Amino acid sequence: MNKLSEKINVNFKTIDYVATCMGTVVLGLYLEKEENRAKANSLTLFSPLYTFDYSFLNPPITSNFLYNKKQIIESGNQFRLGNAVEGKSTYEEIKRFSKNFLENIKNLNIETLCL
Repeated sequence: MNKLSEKINVNFKTIDYVATCMGTVVLGLYLEKEENRAKANSLTLFSPLYTFDYSFLNPPITSNFLYNKKQIIESGNQFRLGNAVEGKSTYEEIKRFSKNFLENIKNLNIETLCL
């Protein structure tokens, strides 16, 4: 946001954020820091990912792709899909974020709409 402000030479007084699906994760991580929340005016989340419990962190054995991905990462190797590389640090970050996401959203003192 700072780079955008510099690039177009506009100082935003407030910012209304809109995110969808995985973008809600990125926005949640971004707004976790106090300095990033300072100008936040509102938050609109379309299909937010509130948890990763049954898709990545704890996939059912019947979900072959996700289950195999988790096994690869837990064995200490990296999982590659196209240009994306995930490893233990990715898994730990998602675990931390999943645990704190709802608390972070609840603690934002801005208007929030979840669809």
